[in-house]
Amino acid sequence: MGAAHDRFGAARTATRAALVAGAGGAGAPTPADLARTVDAVFGIVTADEALEAVLTGPEGVLGGLAEDTVVVNMSTVSVDATEGADEAVRAAGGRFVDAPVAGTVGPAEAGTLTVLVGGDDADLEAVRPVLDVMGEPVVHCGPVGTGTKTKLFVNLLLGNVLQAYAEALV
Repeated sequence: MGAAHDRFGAARTATRAALVAGAGGAGAPTPADLARTVDAVFGIVTADEALEAVLTGPEGVLGGLAEDTVVVNMSTVSVDATEGADEAVRAAGGRFVDAPVAGTVGPAEAGTLTVLVGGDDADLEAVRPVLDVMGEPVVHCGPVGTGTKTKLFVNLLLGNVLQAYAEALV
């Protein structure tokens, strides 16, 4: 597939939808409409409730999900939310990968985020060409949920280092 991929997007707010359009992506009115037009849906949201809303809400991804479409959750959410999303997507006939990222704006712009993936080998390979554009490295951590667990471990570790640093400064 290479680095050139068609980009489509949907957002829960007009502001976010404008960002999708500004990045050169074609917009879909709703996440369900988006799911009807793509082979893989990638999402990044800010909390467990937002993930559930994007997937199962009235205009959510699951409302337009075709059989075997891969849903990739790149959000940092709880393990329970990740496992719940996996169950919901699979019950709707789709495939699921959790792939939270480590990095900030600079690595995101450079395509060098660390992508921590949990999911089946075949599901990862189906979306790897897109993940490879977004991140380096793409680390397969194990089954669904292990990407999220690894990301939460990294966050805990960084938090502890920053706390120790702050205490040392004092």
